[in-house]
Formats: sequence, C-alpha cells, structure tokens
Amino acid sequence: MGSCLAAANPDCRDTARQGTSCDRECRRCFRRGGIPVIDGETGLRGVAAVIDKDRSAAILAGDVDADMLVILTAVDRVCLDYNTPECREIDVMTVSEARRYAAAGQFAEGSMLPKVEACINFVENRPQARALITSLRRASEALLGETGTLIVADGSAPNERS
Repeated sequence: MGSCLAAANPDCRDTARQGTSCDRECRRCFRRGGIPVIDGETGLRGVAAVIDKDRSAAILAGDVDADMLVILTAVDRVCLDYNTPECREIDVMTVSEARRYAAAGQFAEGSMLPKVEACINFVENRPQARALITSLRRASEALLGETGTLIVADGSAPNERS
C-alpha cells in the first residue's frame, strides 16, 4: 500500500505508483479529469486531496493559451521583507528575480510562495505572456498597470507592463 497520489485513469496508474505528483504525466491526468486515489488492500480507493489553486490556474491558463495569468490575493503587490520595517513592494520582477527571492525565503510557504511559483511556471512556459499578482479590490487598476506585481520573462524590459 502506498500513499502516493494517483489518478483513477488507467493511463496514469503506473506513473502515479512511482510516486510522482507534479510531473508532466500527472498534469496530463489532471487535464483528463483524474480522481485522486491511493492503492488500498482491495485496489484503488478515492481520497481527499488538496488541489493547489494557483498551480491549477497556471495550468489552465497555459492550456487555453492565455496572454496573462492573474492571481488574486489579499495584498495589492508582492512584497520583499514582508511584515518588517524594511517591507517594499515589487512592481515588476523577472522570472530569475522571482526565483532568487523565493530561494532567499522572501515568500511564505502556503501564502505568497505558491502564487509566485505558479507565475514563474506560467511565464517560463510562454515567454511572451505575463503574470500578475494583485488584490481583488484593485484588480481593475492592476490590469491597467497602476498596481499589482507583474512577473515577466527574463530579457523583458525591466519596467515593461504592457
């Protein structure tokens, strides 16, 4: 009996039994409507699972070939040194900058980190696209470039918001 997450889709069982959870095969199964299961004594049985909404949104945005991924959250912009006197908002950051800040522990796990990681993955897979993190309250303004944090591909103009 394993505790790996599988999909009740016969095409995915072998991959899932190998313990993969976020690789290409499991994402393929997610797109096909896979159901989270584990191997039990009597075979596969359904289990409760946490679906990462940010990662799922990035996958869906990629599947529909979106120009922009918008992640809505409780803050207007992503911040460095959040909740400290040195706190500063980020207007635009490249994928490399986002990776560096994440590696330095600037984004809290279970909070801003999964949002930034989803944006990194989205932009990295389609360099002409952009990702935006902002609050629901200011989403309209963020789409106009007045607030929010824009994540862009490496090599994009540093302040390119269009």
